[in-house]
Amino acid sequence: MIKKGDKKVIRAWTMYDWANSAYSLTITSAIFPAFYEQQTSTKNDAGEVISDIVLDKYGIVNTTLYSYAIAAGFLVVALIAPLLSGIADYSDSKKRFMQFFCYLGSIACATLYFFDSANVWVGLVGITLACIGWSGGNIFYNAYLPEIAEPEDHDRISATGYALGYVGSVILLVWNLTMIMFPDFYGIDKVDAAKISFLSVGIWWALFAQYTFRRLPNGDRRGKLNGQILSNGYKEIAKVWQELRKTVRLKRYLIAFFIYNTGVQTTMY
Repeated sequence: MIKKGDKKVIRAWTMYDWANSAYSLTITSAIFPAFYEQQTSTKNDAGEVISDIVLDKYGIVNTTLYSYAIAAGFLVVALIAPLLSGIADYSDSKKRFMQFFCYLGSIACATLYFFDSANVWVGLVGITLACIGWSGGNIFYNAYLPEIAEPEDHDRISATGYALGYVGSVILLVWNLTMIMFPDFYGIDKVDAAKISFLSVGIWWALFAQYTFRRLPNGDRRGKLNGQILSNGYKEIAKVWQELRKTVRLKRYLIAFFIYNTGVQTTMY
């Protein structure tokens, strides 16, 4: 039985944001996209692309292929999210699934160390699996909040986790950027510095998640995984859809959020 309001459990829950937000900042936004572009194309002094390795090898522009890889990750998440939500809401396997997606994402980030112009698919598969691991883990992470805290505390605790995520990811990013900006100080070159930063994200994610997994209890549901539980997530979506048709304000909000979030994600990626 999970006791709501346990400070140690809540602290452990918020630390997972510290652990996995390094992926969002270093891999998604700051370093990997630029490294991917540098490894898959050659530019002149004016910044114009004079050689596209991906286009030459596979007949598709490098940035387009990268977009397809990201889209593939989100498509997989969109298809399995209701399934995972059903498991999170109706079974006691919440922590095991959260661990699986955490390690999937962290290992995928670490394998980006082996990405270069000769191994384009290593980077594309790695970034796709990292996306799935991050999104899948967050489904179970978010599902814990109603079980560990009272409703009136949800906003405060969620904001704490969000803040810790920013602090942790910025700390790691600053260190990674010092390697890239001053590689001679570390006795490496810029390419190795970028690769080490990807490896560091994988280690950071898995390492700090251990504190979360040590303190966080298993789910508070006692249902065993079966066909009914696996389909419950999709049934819930159907029920929400029916409710949505009757609630004009919520429908407008979700449409607005979809447009807003699409813009944010497009800019980030």
